[in-house]
Amino acid sequence: PDSDDDGLSDAFESALLQKFQPQFEISKGDCGGEPARFAPGAAKPSVVADDGTIYGQAFPREATAEGQRQIELHFYHLWRLDCGRMGHPLDAEHVSVLLRGTGSDASQWKALYWYAAAHEDTVCDASQVTRASTLEAETHGATVWVSRGKHGSFLDEELCQRGCGGDRCASTEPLVSAGMINLG
Repeated sequence: PDSDDDGLSDAFESALLQKFQPQFEISKGDCGGEPARFAPGAAKPSVVADDGTIYGQAFPREATAEGQRQIELHFYHLWRLDCGRMGHPLDAEHVSVLLRGTGSDASQWKALYWYAAAHEDTVCDASQVTRASTLEAETHGATVWVSRGKHGSFLDEELCQRGCGGDRCASTEPLVSAGMINLG
């Protein structure tokens, strides 16, 4: 089945999301806990658990001149709260990857570029994009550092220190995700 009618089967989307899921490095004792799982279909966002759930979404893109297809994957880590300066309830951050390949075998697909959003579309925007080869993340997920309390995503631990002063990626540990939810 293709529940979102985008031309990509649900099974293929899930295989790509699993293959390229980033390894999130989060700060021990983050005031937001871990990324949250939300009640599905609720009109107002309602946290079910702070269990490390990651949400994913696949978007088909135009084919290349060589006839290869492109797919963009988005990985959302959603938090109960932002507890940095000017904190607020609910905090949504994301990481994206552009893939190229053919067919519906996830093992045949490779990442071209990774993008990490850090305070996207604000005066403190520190988002970055880089080639997957630079990160050695062409065939699997990139390592992503998540700033303590603010939850900005960074493709390099050192970049985490260069925002508007509120980002820190110290004392991190790998997130053990409770699972991936495919948004379609």
